[in-house]
Amino acid sequence: MAGSVSRLSAIRRHILYRFIHSTSTSNEANCDRDSDTAFASSWNNEYKLRENVIIRTMKEEDIPVFAAWVVSLKWGYTESMVSAICKYDLKRCFTATSTNGKILGLYAGCVQTPEKAFASLCVVDSDVRGGCVLKALQINYTNSIGSQNVAYDVRKHLIETYKSFPGTALSFKRNCYEGFLTIPDDNDKSPGDVRVVPADEVHFDKLTEYDASIGQVYRPTFIKEYCFNNESYSIIAQKKANEICGFATMHFANVYNFIGPYYADDETTANALLNNLHSKADNKKKTQILCPDRNTSGCALIEKYGLSLVTYSQRMYNLFEPELPLKLVYGLPLGFGPL
Repeated sequence: MAGSVSRLSAIRRHILYRFIHSTSTSNEANCDRDSDTAFASSWNNEYKLRENVIIRTMKEEDIPVFAAWVVSLKWGYTESMVSAICKYDLKRCFTATSTNGKILGLYAGCVQTPEKAFASLCVVDSDVRGGCVLKALQINYTNSIGSQNVAYDVRKHLIETYKSFPGTALSFKRNCYEGFLTIPDDNDKSPGDVRVVPADEVHFDKLTEYDASIGQVYRPTFIKEYCFNNESYSIIAQKKANEICGFATMHFANVYNFIGPYYADDETTANALLNNLHSKADNKKKTQILCPDRNTSGCALIEKYGLSLVTYSQRMYNLFEPELPLKLVYGLPLGFGPL
């Protein structure tokens, strides 16, 4: 088994190598070496880029600079979100900069369990898109994780490229809904036996246990940094005996009110959470939610609140698709998560 996994990894690296060189031009220059990078030195011996680029692992003191850069691109991230994503697994967070210090890209991944890895945040400067900076970052990440099962969220125009990687298969779509959040006229505002409270009023251990029951990964540090900061608002839904039945966070980004994670055990709970978040939304900004297409009732509920499907990304796994309770997932975290 170990031999077959090793051969699979070698084949994958060979495919990526050939793909990179198939897009090369006569203007390409070798990447500069960086002794601080665990994987870049071997990569620099083989691969070429269209720019003089330094690939290195992220340093914690550099996170604020890269977080501010991502926010400046207006993709819907807050600095707190980017910081939480990068800190989750610094050894698998890679940066690309030019030799004169310009930021060119950021690729944040993680190994959540020995069997599961996740490529969580991938951003490349518009000046070098279409080149090989993204592939360089991805190769370093792939080399860093070994034989783990990797989840990718792939934009539509890159799906065919990822499908060419050995073993990579399609999973669910992350439908992106966007619009001004409005309460529908026929909305049942009665929460029934559901009580919605600020998340900081509930014992944090209970929240992380609920999160792990859905995503199958225990991640208290990430939840604390991603969902409890001055750029977000988090709420919890409870039923009798204070049992948690839902959880949601709204992030106040510079371009959107972004909702995610947004989990609920049933539609009544999902409705109660969304009603509460509506009262906190910045009405001058559109709201964005990423809902898995397999949660059909969740997609329908989001559309009832005035949001429309604008695009999607494709979830893909390179070894196998894990079983996840997607019908409980109404909103996915942006750029991160086992979901």
